[in-house]
Amino acid sequence: AHAYELLGDRDAAQAASDLSDELGALDDVINYAITHAVRARLALANGDGAAAERWARSAVDYALTTDFPGAQAQARLDLAHVLSALGRHHEAIPQAQAALELLKAKGDRLGARRARAILDQFAIDASRSRRANPPADTDP
Repeated sequence: AHAYELLGDRDAAQAASDLSDELGALDDVINYAITHAVRARLALANGDGAAAERWARSAVDYALTTDFPGAQAQARLDLAHVLSALGRHHEAIPQAQAALELLKAKGDRLGARRARAILDQFAIDASRSRRANPPADTDP
């Protein structure tokens, strides 16, 4: 599913996710973490933010039941991307920070650099969003 998504074939990615869910065992949680993350990105690409968030949160939930810090970090980064795309930068940043900490603890320097770059971009996006939408003055 992920490979098809990377190739830009959304229909094949969706079909592969469906097949993976159909053939996978109920306790194959890493499978669900991966396919739910793919479904989240597909939903976001299709403009369904609510579904994207549900799938991304589900991917994180499954990933956190594993002992794979790389999968946990990737699921958190995927959720962070969804939240950022929905304009919820204040929620995206802690997810990306958690991913960064997981990758650093694992010793994955390349992954940590990538997570740091994503986190930095989210901070820039949040700052731009605050400047574009300043809080309303509540004084009478």
